Amino acid sequence: MTKAMRLLTAGACLVLVLVGFVGTAHGFFPKGGFNLNQQIRYATWPFRDFDTNNNGVIEKGEGLEFRIESGPRGFSPAEIEQVKEGFQVWQDVPTSYAAFRFAGLIEDPIMAGTLALDYLPMVFMQVDEVGPEDGYSQVDDDDYAIPGLSWAVPAITMITYTIDTSILELPGRDVIVPAETILDCDIVVNASMHRSDLAPNTSFGTLDLQATIAHSVGHLLGLAYTPLNNLDPYNDVLFSDDFGLPVEPAVLQITDARGVRSCRGATPTMFPVYFLTETVDGNYEAGWRDLAPDDISGVSWLYPRKDGLENFFSIKQEARTHARDTSGVPSIPIAGAHVVAWASLSTDDTAERVPLFSTMTGLYQKSSNIQLQGKFNLMGLWKQMELPGANFLYEPSYVFTMNPLTGSGYDRQAPPDMVAEDFDSIQGDFPISYSIYVRESDSFTTNYPSEVYNEFGNVYGIDNYFTGTPLAWDFEKNTVISKKSEKILERMLPAQKPMFGDEDNVCPMNIIEDFGEGVDTDGVLDGIDGLLPEGGGLLGLLGVKGGGGSGGIGGSGGSKAVFTRLNNGLRQFRDTILLKSAVGTACVDLYYHAAPYLAKQLMEHQTLLKVVRGTILVTLRLAQSGILTVILLLMLGGMILKHRPRLQRIKAAVAAIVLVLMLFAATAFAGQLPIPTEALVADSDYVFTGVVTSAEGRLGRDNRIYTDVVVKVNRVVKGQLNKDSKLTFSVIGGKHGNIVTAVTSVPNFKKGDRALLYLKYTERFGLVPFGGYRSKTPIIVDPETNVEVLISDGT
Repeated sequence: MTKAMRLLTAGACLVLVLVGFVGTAHGFFPKGGFNLNQQIRYATWPFRDFDTNNNGVIEKGEGLEFRIESGPRGFSPAEIEQVKEGFQVWQDVPTSYAAFRFAGLIEDPIMAGTLALDYLPMVFMQVDEVGPEDGYSQVDDDDYAIPGLSWAVPAITMITYTIDTSILELPGRDVIVPAETILDCDIVVNASMHRSDLAPNTSFGTLDLQATIAHSVGHLLGLAYTPLNNLDPYNDVLFSDDFGLPVEPAVLQITDARGVRSCRGATPTMFPVYFLTETVDGNYEAGWRDLAPDDISGVSWLYPRKDGLENFFSIKQEARTHARDTSGVPSIPIAGAHVVAWASLSTDDTAERVPLFSTMTGLYQKSSNIQLQGKFNLMGLWKQMELPGANFLYEPSYVFTMNPLTGSGYDRQAPPDMVAEDFDSIQGDFPISYSIYVRESDSFTTNYPSEVYNEFGNVYGIDNYFTGTPLAWDFEKNTVISKKSEKILERMLPAQKPMFGDEDNVCPMNIIEDFGEGVDTDGVLDGIDGLLPEGGGLLGLLGVKGGGGSGGIGGSGGSKAVFTRLNNGLRQFRDTILLKSAVGTACVDLYYHAAPYLAKQLMEHQTLLKVVRGTILVTLRLAQSGILTVILLLMLGGMILKHRPRLQRIKAAVAAIVLVLMLFAATAFAGQLPIPTEALVADSDYVFTGVVTSAEGRLGRDNRIYTDVVVKVNRVVKGQLNKDSKLTFSVIGGKHGNIVTAVTSVPNFKKGDRALLYLKYTERFGLVPFGGYRSKTPIIVDPETNVEVLISDGT
């Protein structure tokens, strides 16, 4: 390296120092969350609940204990067999140890979802009405009925668990229960949707009870909703005069643990909308009835049988935006993108493909780790599958796509009216996840195109999935390869090169944050704690605080946390201030013309990287006043002007000006039927927009948890309501102390929520949300126009 280059590199380090203090995913969707120690945990039943004789092996007759309601207010003998079959489809997965045993039938009403801690999971039939020809059944008493069921909701699943370590008072003793322990689970089935004499006006007929139970058991085992589907957006089967049920073809062949071979669709049972599968003989059956590969991989990962995961492999990669062509402004991670693996249905890689597995970017990364939000882990891909219509296995290939979850329709791999927030099963709002740390509502990336991965250059548009590079498991190389070039995945996508978008190697500060992780630079701060006031000067404006303490520079958060907060502040300053004006945009462009050279030097010289990181940390402590900043800028400019050719002097000097400008500017739900919007409006008594002013959990007299909701009315669409009046209603489920009851198909309400609400008056429960997850459509306020905007508007 020449003397001039060494000086330029040293100057670059100072640039980085100055920039540093400018302006003061796994496949499928498991239920889980981050605990107080910021550790990710998944909601699963302990192994001992399945292994009842404690010999370490799940044998015939063992499993999670359940009881079924029978008698006039429960299931008939024929219906009880269908309930058992709904459990059996999960037990038939050969790669999972999940199993169930039925302890008996009950006739006396037992309150579902209570906190009596009887540890008796149950399946109930809620009878709200009796058919004219039914001389046996009886309507449930009001005290034992569950609010939230309607003609749109076949069943609800209630899971009661702890969100933190809790002391539960039991008769004669207190018991300490760890966080995220499932205490009880109950399934309540809507009789009106499953008995023909109660649904005489439907064209399709009643819903399949086995299918409804199978879907509910998936929730019980810890699986959340998935957006993955292979539904035909232009084909449905009429269910009533108002709407039809979406349809998919049966394209897969799967043999279960009992040796039963069947043709199935590719849409998972955990898809949130009730759908139909068209069989090979032209008939229709409930799509929730049988498990798709995504369901099988999910339950196998949560409850893995020994040596049961040998047929699975994973793809760990990243999705980012594209850099600006004219300036090199760096890419950023894409959070909340839907990554889909499209599997070949034969040995011909150019033949038909179906979406078979999916995940979401950033799902398994704590949302505060901004630079990790584009990461995804697509687990459970199958190395081999059964060839439809044959008796042998083949090795499928997969092409990969990435697209926004916009709620725009099945063909976009997103159920209508559902967006990324609805599938955030690790950090979403209760009851979507069990996390103590909830993701901010604006954390997901928007306004990016869908992409198809191709090793020679990605293609825009999910509709072009057939142009993707087919990837498959190679048993000889024991890794993933391209079926086109036979390159291994690590060669096609070397370190830091994402599968989607552009790698982030143009911004020096990102190199410092990401590549420097693990470098011991915290020690350079010893002895200078307390020299600076807390959060003063330019750093405070960027949210970077001086002084010690947790989260401060040199505090318990560590240097990684310091650089993360610093870079987030710089990005916000760039995006919200500089890029809002022509002059600011020009400054950003000039900086990123010089940035690639600086980033390259840091990546190639680890010693230099360590020095820069340490220098930034020290400087962050000493540079609150801004005087040191000006001095260093002048020194840097002098060195660059002295040792660079004239053209480079101009570029570098302008870059220094950019930094000066930056410096001083910086002083500134369970599944349900698909419901058209028209049907929602017609069957609701009140339709309006409003703001939740209060949402408090309580323990009801029936020993269940409820949430009392107060909404201030804004705009009225239907019903006699006054603007600014307050409406009060209750929903089952919520938080009471450290105990939580999560109820599927019942929306969550918290103070400050803005939403379009659909409410219906019932004699039993008064006002209740109508339409399952569609009863509440979130509203956001555009920060630029201050106009309320529906996140999605239904179909």
